[in-house]
Amino acid sequence: MYEYGGHQVMGHAGGHWGFGSKVEVLPDLKLGVVIMTNCNYPQGNIGPDKDLTRIIIEKFIPILETKKTVPEFDPRNVDIHEYSGLYAVPGEYAHAEVQVKNDTLYFSLVEKPEFNAAILPVGLLQFCFAGDPGKHPMFRFLIDDSGKVVSLEFLDFTFKKK
Repeated sequence: MYEYGGHQVMGHAGGHWGFGSKVEVLPDLKLGVVIMTNCNYPQGNIGPDKDLTRIIIEKFIPILETKKTVPEFDPRNVDIHEYSGLYAVPGEYAHAEVQVKNDTLYFSLVEKPEFNAAILPVGLLQFCFAGDPGKHPMFRFLIDDSGKVVSLEFLDFTFKKK
């Protein structure tokens, strides 16, 4: 283990005459590099694979560090009114209604009015049942190129917005 560019690097190298391998992992960036190569030197960290892993890591660190600066999802920034409306499965055999009541989004199945549940945003276009302590996404909304909500996925069904 060693540190490179402020990141912990774990690695291992080995091989024998004719073959060499090396793996290095930067856990905080979720980056792993594996090099396997034919070679004409004994095992050890002396071949071109040593420099190749460093070059790859150098190229990816700035890219992955930039991704880390993307702001976290904040459910307070979700306009739940964009999701409200009537939805139908193609063929019109099942219908759903998504509506806002008391600043909370509710999902109901029209054919089963007793199925009426509050849902909460847990990710970009993803919602969970309000009573789910694990916040598992069960509802996924899809948008078109203009950002307008066009459909809703729930279980194995895709409901198109009417």
